Amino acid sequence: MIFNTNPYIVEDPVGGTGAFVGRRDVLRNALHVLSDPHKNGAVFYGQRRIGKTSVMKELMARLPRREGYFPIYFNFRENAASSPEQILQAISYWILYSVDIPFFGGFNEDFTTGFQNDFLPCVLSRLPEKSALIFLFDELDTLDTPGSEQISAVIFPCLRKMMSDNGGRVKFIFAIGQWPEDLSGECLSLLSSLKFQRISLLSREDTGILVNLSRQNASLKWSEDMIEHVWNLTGGHPYLTQHLCHVIWEYLYDREPTDVPSVLFGDIAAAAPETLKIAAVSLRRLWDSLRPVDRVIASVLADTGAEGLTREALENCLQDTRMLIGNLKHAPRVLEEWGLILSENGKYRIRVELLRQWIVQRNQALASVQDKIDRNLAKADSLFKQARDFFREKNAQEAARLLEQAIRLDPNHQKAKQLLIEILLERGDREEALTLLEELYEYNPWAARPRLIQTLLDQGRKARQESERLNFYKKILVLEPRHPEALAEYGKCYERQGDAAYENHDLNQALEAYQKADSQEKIGMVRQRLRTEDIYQQAIAALGNGEGEKAQKMLAEVLSADPSFREATRYMHLAVTGRDISEPDSLIIRFGKKVKAGIKGLMGGLRKQGKSGKSEI
Repeated sequence: MIFNTNPYIVEDPVGGTGAFVGRRDVLRNALHVLSDPHKNGAVFYGQRRIGKTSVMKELMARLPRREGYFPIYFNFRENAASSPEQILQAISYWILYSVDIPFFGGFNEDFTTGFQNDFLPCVLSRLPEKSALIFLFDELDTLDTPGSEQISAVIFPCLRKMMSDNGGRVKFIFAIGQWPEDLSGECLSLLSSLKFQRISLLSREDTGILVNLSRQNASLKWSEDMIEHVWNLTGGHPYLTQHLCHVIWEYLYDREPTDVPSVLFGDIAAAAPETLKIAAVSLRRLWDSLRPVDRVIASVLADTGAEGLTREALENCLQDTRMLIGNLKHAPRVLEEWGLILSENGKYRIRVELLRQWIVQRNQALASVQDKIDRNLAKADSLFKQARDFFREKNAQEAARLLEQAIRLDPNHQKAKQLLIEILLERGDREEALTLLEELYEYNPWAARPRLIQTLLDQGRKARQESERLNFYKKILVLEPRHPEALAEYGKCYERQGDAAYENHDLNQALEAYQKADSQEKIGMVRQRLRTEDIYQQAIAALGNGEGEKAQKMLAEVLSADPSFREATRYMHLAVTGRDISEPDSLIIRFGKKVKAGIKGLMGGLRKQGKSGKSEI
C-alpha cells in the first residue's frame, strides 16, 4: 500500500496555493487596472462557486511581490451580522495587520467618520510615497439584499468617499455573485466607475492542468482520454472539476493500492453521482440565484438531453409549459453569460453535463412531490366541502376541526381559511383569527382586508399596554392609511407618550412623539422650550467665560419666555451685580412675575450699559 495526500481542494479557496489554475487574463486585467492612476479598480462577477474568491486570494498572494501594493482582503458575507461600525473596525484591524503598523486611536468623532477622516489618512501618511492600499472586498452584494439596508446606508457612502478621496492611493477589487443588472441602483452607482470583469468557466487547457494536479505528488495517472471525459462532464467548472477529481482520488485510494492508480472510465462514472450529492447545496444556491425565467429555460434544456434545442423549438416548449415569462428574445443571455448554457450550430444546450444531470434529478424529484401535492389538494378541497355542510348545520366545532385538517394539507386554501376565521371570531378566538387573516391577506388582500381591519380594531380597543395598542393601529394604517378611528387613536397614543416624556424632561423624545401625533400646539411648545433651554445653556457658558453682558442679554430673553425657568433669576442677579444670592427655587417662583415686569427696564439698562460701559441697573 502507498500513502499520499489528496491534492484536490474542495471546500477552501485555492488562491495563493499550488492548486490555483488559469485565470491569466483576469489577473492581467486586474493588475492593469490597479496600475492605472486614472482608475479606481475593478468588479469581479460570476455565478457562485465559479472561483471569484480564489482569484481574490491569488491577488492577495501576488500583489505584495509588486512594490508599493498593500492588499487587504475582507469578506462581507462573513461579517453580515455585524453593525456598520463593527465592520469598519474589523477592516481597520486588517489594514494595520497587513501594513504592519501598531494600533493607534484617539479619534474625536464616531468611528464611522473617524475611519474616513482620521484613520485612513493617518495610515497612508505612514506608508512609502506613491504606495497604495488595495482593498479586496469579497461578496459585496451581501450588503445589497433585503434586511441589509441599515448597513449599506453607512458602508456604501463610506466606500464612495474612499474612492473619491486619498489621491489614488486607495484602490478596490470587488467580487459579487449577481448579474450586475440585478444590483440595486445605489450599489450600481457605487460601482459605476469601475471595470467589470466576468469570472467564467475554465478553458479546456486549464481544466486539463487542474485534473493533472495529482502529478504534483505523483498520486494519480491520467490519460488524455480520461481528462477529456472529465472535461465533457464538468465543462470547465472549477468547483465541480475539483469535486469530481477529489471523489475519484478517494475512491481509488479506498482500495489500498500498492502502486500509483490509473484513472479509468468506470472510476469517473462511479464518482459522478457522489459528486452531485456532495455539491448539491452549492448547486441549489446557484439555482436559487437564477431568475424564474432562467430556471424554466434550464429545466427545458436539461430534459431534452445533450443535443439541445433550436430557439424555435425552445420557444415551443416554453409555450407548452403555459408559463407567462415575458419576452424571450434576451432570456437565454444570462444563462450564456453565466456559462450555464452554450449556443452552437443554431442550438442551445446545457454546457455542464453534471449540472444537467442534477437539474434532471431535481425535476424528477419535483414531479414526484407535485403528484403528492395534487393528491393533498384534492383531499383538502373535499374536507372543506364537508366542513361547510357542518357549518350550515350549526355544528361549528366539527366544521373547525375539518377546516384545520384541510389547511394542514393545503396551507393556501383560501375558502377554508375564510370559513375558519368566521368560526374563530364567533367564538372569540381573535388572536388565532388574526393570524389566519394576516396569512390570507398575503394571498387575497381584497377578501381579507375588511375582516382584518375590524379584528385589528377590536384588538386595539382591548389592548392594555400602550405599545401593544399602538402596534394594532399601525397595522390598520398600513392597510388603510386614512382610517379615521385608527388615525385618531394613533395620534392619542403618541400624544400620551409625548406628555409622559415632557413630564420626565425628555424634550427630544417628547418632540418626536408629538410630531407623530401631529399635535402642532405641543410641537411649538416643546420647540420653544428647547430653544429656551439652548439659550439658557449658552448664557451659563457666557457667564462662566466672564462675558457678563452677553449672559445678561440671553438670560433676559429666557426670563421673558418663562420667568420661573430653572435658576435664570439667580444667574441674572449674578450677571448684573456679581453676587450670587443663591435664592431657593420657591423664592424665584414667588418673585417671577415681578422679574418679568422689570425685564423691559432691564433690557433698556443693558442697552445703556453697552454704550457707557457701566451698569445702570
